[in-house]
Amino acid sequence: KSNRDIAKNNWAEELNRQGNKLWEQNNYSEAVKKYNQAHQKCTQGYKNEQAFKNNRDKAQAEVDKNNQADLLDREGNELHRQGKYEEAYNKFDQAYTKCTSGYSKEARFKSNRDIAKNNWAKELNNQGLALKREGNTTTDTTTKQQKYEEARAKFAEAERTTANQESKTSYKNNQAIMLDKIGNEL
Repeated sequence: KSNRDIAKNNWAEELNRQGNKLWEQNNYSEAVKKYNQAHQKCTQGYKNEQAFKNNRDKAQAEVDKNNQADLLDREGNELHRQGKYEEAYNKFDQAYTKCTSGYSKEARFKSNRDIAKNNWAKELNNQGLALKREGNTTTDTTTKQQKYEEARAKFAEAERTTANQESKTSYKNNQAIMLDKIGNEL
């Protein structure tokens, strides 16, 4: 090996070390660049040539995961704006699950997921309240009981769905009220 080849391979090793530091900092897009430079800089057939390529590919896979998570987050935001909270929750949950640990947007994905989940629970609670009102206004005992039971089920689902403890208590109280009303109708 010539001195030039040795120098190129030593520089490739340094670029790889820089890529490793960026990897440790979860800066995968910059790590990809360093690993790619290391792969391109080394001489063909160099003992670590394949390792540089593998490092690049591994870092690129992390970048791709985060890009997919960003897309899911954008889809979740659009669904949330449309009031489709359950669907938005699912997109945000996928974004949170898909992104790499330590990704700069990870906390935002989790927050968006929790907000959508609580809005979904509020929507279920509102549906329960509407069913309760329908039950209150009907004179038919069977229909009244059916509406109260449907309302109780919505409140139960809201309680299971919400991440907010205060709301959970409120939804549980709504269920108890419906159980009383159902019991009084029997």
